[in-house]
Amino acid sequence: MRKMAFLLLTGLFVLVYFGFYIYNNGNDTYYGSVENVSFSYDVSGCAKTDRGMGTKSFGDRDVEPTIYVKGDEVVYYRALNHMCCRKVDLYYDVEGMEINIYENWTGTGCKCICFSEIEGKLKGLGKGKYRINVYEAGTEPASGKDMEKKLIFKSDVKVG
Repeated sequence: MRKMAFLLLTGLFVLVYFGFYIYNNGNDTYYGSVENVSFSYDVSGCAKTDRGMGTKSFGDRDVEPTIYVKGDEVVYYRALNHMCCRKVDLYYDVEGMEINIYENWTGTGCKCICFSEIEGKLKGLGKGKYRINVYEAGTEPASGKDMEKKLIFKSDVKVG
């Protein structure tokens, strides 16, 4: 009888422990602090200005959007071939624990292809789990009309 009680208690302990572990590591609950967040970005290549044609280079390797964590910093990186005479600026907004980064493309566009690298850094995030969404937005190259905002990448990240 004691052996049976011991086995039942041990089994119950294991179920509770692993259930708690799975719940805390497998759920979609986001948490953290975004009160002290700052954002900076850098663009190299011809998307630095809407007159950027001096660094024409078709064939440089595109790198799909990537997000990685370095300390309390979340880094977004992308490299791409694109239409010349297009400028990109980055900005962000926060909705709860979701952070949205926007690539805002402007400029008419020229009949050539060039290469640019885009990097954005969110600093000062508190320890936690965040959802990062990256959108492409701005104006259409030919018409100059607003383009529809398009989600190009999303990732869940843990800081700290």
